[in-house]
Amino acid sequence: MEPPTSEKQPLPCPDWVLSSLCNVHIARDRPWFGQDYTPFPSILACGLRVEGVGSVELPTKHYPKGKGRRNQGTLHLSNVLHVPEAACNFLGAPLVFQYALEMDWKDPSRSFIRDQMGTPLASFRYASDGKQFAIHLSGPLVGPKVGPLTLSAPDRYDIRAIWPDAEQYRWIAYKTFVDAQVATIHEPTAPNPGLEYPQYESAQGQGLIEGFSHAVTLEEHETRDRFMFPQLDEAVQLAVDDAIPSLWFNHENDEDDEGDKDHPTSLMGDFVCTNRSCPKPGWSSKKVSVWIRLWNHPRPGGYNAVVYNQRCSSCNCLGTLALDEQSYVDRVSYRLRKWAGAVVTAPLCSGFSRGPHVEELCEGCKHGHCV
Repeated sequence: MEPPTSEKQPLPCPDWVLSSLCNVHIARDRPWFGQDYTPFPSILACGLRVEGVGSVELPTKHYPKGKGRRNQGTLHLSNVLHVPEAACNFLGAPLVFQYALEMDWKDPSRSFIRDQMGTPLASFRYASDGKQFAIHLSGPLVGPKVGPLTLSAPDRYDIRAIWPDAEQYRWIAYKTFVDAQVATIHEPTAPNPGLEYPQYESAQGQGLIEGFSHAVTLEEHETRDRFMFPQLDEAVQLAVDDAIPSLWFNHENDEDDEGDKDHPTSLMGDFVCTNRSCPKPGWSSKKVSVWIRLWNHPRPGGYNAVVYNQRCSSCNCLGTLALDEQSYVDRVSYRLRKWAGAVVTAPLCSGFSRGPHVEELCEGCKHGHCV
């Protein structure tokens, strides 16, 4: 969390309200965000403007009545939207894909957020409206100094917020291409005030939603039918260091070389359609084909993972992959540790897919390396 840049800057809103009616996390105030904050003009289905996207680290209390630093925790939230006109901050549905929730809806003090090992990370309290559940933040000696309570009149506030699919894929495209400077992002126009929420909830297969004049413009279509991610080698090595201390990434991409060991599996990712004339902005997949190989020559410990592309169901063009990096590291390190004879626990599968796996659209299936 960044400190306020001026003494006159308003203190951030203290209410982080849990809402399953939000498909995204929302922060009202800029100081909540970390160094990765990215200005990104977008819009919610209800018409509220989004000014940027970034990560937020919330300093929390494990237990409501606990004291001391041992009772302090941190919730790490990614892809949080900066919405200055929001009534308060919201913890949306993505929370359940990262953490485990233990809820007693009659008593927030008996409700907790836990990590995957079951360790409490955060507790709840009533929000300032006396009805909604909100995160119990650490006090100002450990946590941030926050502003006054906000939800004094609960009937005035709508605790749902939908970030349209088209906007999400536009964000993915921007993050994927901005470093290479091959994407141009146009600011959206104001939404049609007559449209209701259901018309915004899914742009899948419908083209860009009426009321949005923006598009993602790419210099050329995607041509790669597979990808490799040597930049994630360090994370993989850290995950298998106790089992394979001499691991190294093999850049060989010859499909005729199956290595000394090989295994097809799958992971998660999002794809952006780079065809400017296609009405489909992109898609999500829980079954992105990956082929993992291990070599013992020219020296032991060589490996790589080939991740196969998918095609758009609307125009049949190759997509551009925005990889779920943690899914990649988990899958690859699990297989390498298993080959090394180490004790392993199968990685958890999370996330969601908007449709069945179609073999004709999967490059992994075409090359015989799909599970």
